[in-house]
Amino acid sequence: MLTCLGICSLKQKLLLLLFLSISSIWFILQISIYEPQLQRISYNFGSASSCNEAQHSPAKEGVERTPTASHINCSAKKTHVAFLKVHKAGSTTIMNIFLRFAIQNKLNMVLPKRSSGYGFNYIGYEDTVRRENIVPLPYNETYDILCNHVMYEREAFQSILPKDTVNIGIIREPASHMMSAGTYYGLYHGLVKHAAQKGLSKANIVSEFLENPFKWNVSTAFVHNRMSFDLGLERESFFNETEIERHLKTLDEDFSLIMLMEYFDESLVLMKRILCWETKDVIYVPLNTLRRGASFALKSDDINNLKKWNYADYRLYEHFQKVFWNKVHAEGSDFFLEVQEYKLILKQVKRYCAEVESENNLELEPLYVPESPWNKEFQTTPHDCLVMTADELPLLRSLIRIAWKRYTSASKSI
Repeated sequence: MLTCLGICSLKQKLLLLLFLSISSIWFILQISIYEPQLQRISYNFGSASSCNEAQHSPAKEGVERTPTASHINCSAKKTHVAFLKVHKAGSTTIMNIFLRFAIQNKLNMVLPKRSSGYGFNYIGYEDTVRRENIVPLPYNETYDILCNHVMYEREAFQSILPKDTVNIGIIREPASHMMSAGTYYGLYHGLVKHAAQKGLSKANIVSEFLENPFKWNVSTAFVHNRMSFDLGLERESFFNETEIERHLKTLDEDFSLIMLMEYFDESLVLMKRILCWETKDVIYVPLNTLRRGASFALKSDDINNLKKWNYADYRLYEHFQKVFWNKVHAEGSDFFLEVQEYKLILKQVKRYCAEVESENNLELEPLYVPESPWNKEFQTTPHDCLVMTADELPLLRSLIRIAWKRYTSASKSI
């Protein structure tokens, strides 16, 4: 950092003022990206996520690390984590992050018993986690990581996972969730088919549906307050304000972080700090995205009707949007700088993995990522790319078979 100590020449003082001005403008530009969100909340100056960067290499010369609440209390990576995999909210990509972390650190995963058949990748299909539905562990071992589809239920999770487990979830803006899930799970296709049978125009079929969703004979399980349902709200409570408030209070108490898909990278940096992980632990290549986008759009009247029908999901999103930005603010100004650095690293990793795939070259030289104030130096290899881009189902099949083999072998040796 530049200092004067009262003895600068005029030229030196001008240079110092210029440096400070440029630094201030840079910080203001970072803040302005998030200003719409930050303005809508009352800031929480309480405790922040418990992580520091003391374990990392020293900062590069000329870059000052701002000590913040998240840089104080970390001593080791947190290895007991439950990730609530919410449908159509970017959760497949994050699940891959947790699977890789478990593999890398030789952790025990909560895995479904079956490795084939429809819905085998669910720990609980419209149900919570139960021991009879998961691969058992060798005697005297504990589960570390849970990241498959399952409904959240406090007592069930606590009966399976260690007491110090950190709960993480993710949600997305409800209108975009409706368009994505409505396309992916066939709602729109069902409405178009219904329109053809009834001689109706498909142009306004979604609008007609949202005017009175209850009169239509189509499946709505994955579009009707599905985020709230995945996070444990029973269907009979979708319009019960008292139960919704109770549910939000429970999630506040139980979850260290509910991420926002719209701020995916910001969410992962927050998660990294809360879990005391390294940058390499949270790099990713996007998975299971709609390559052609949603099949329909929503008009303003549609959104107004959706707010009534998916009332619980809107309450959920509005609540945890405020919580999320409070957490971001509590992290301090260096949070935005870390996000910028993280995004640059992700671009390099994505480009490198695309090259590995296009050339089918497993002998390609590793990608070197230098240290920064927020990460140690690390390398990404072609093998890393293979795991990062692996399809969920084949990867799960392999992990389930390995888990069963390990359990069977341990049982025979007793």
